[in-house]
Amino acid sequence: MTEEEPFDRHNGQASPLGRLFRETRAAHGLSQRELGKAIGVSREMVSRLENGASQGLSPAPLMRFAKRFKVNPADLCVITGWMLPTELPDFAAYLHARHPDWPEQYIDEVIAFYDFVKHKHSLQ
Repeated sequence: MTEEEPFDRHNGQASPLGRLFRETRAAHGLSQRELGKAIGVSREMVSRLENGASQGLSPAPLMRFAKRFKVNPADLCVITGWMLPTELPDFAAYLHARHPDWPEQYIDEVIAFYDFVKHKHSLQ
């Protein structure tokens, strides 16, 4: 884990939600304040989220984040432990939620194998 990587104090791993917020913000050239304004939270809340703390976050800002940055809402719900009853998350989000103690390298290996099997058998 690098110094810049968001850290989840609860399990010693980088936080998938923190990583997603930080990477999305950087990709769009936004400051924490600008991202907070876009989704209706304070700069301090964005900072806490990027550093692995999601306590006190309601679903509304996550849904605004999903809509604004074209992220599957089900993925965000799984990452935070909330589930939408109508959609399944993508495989990566599921693995992060189901196995929060797995290192990122393990998750990447499982996803690569999953993609290999899909390709080998011409599955969608």
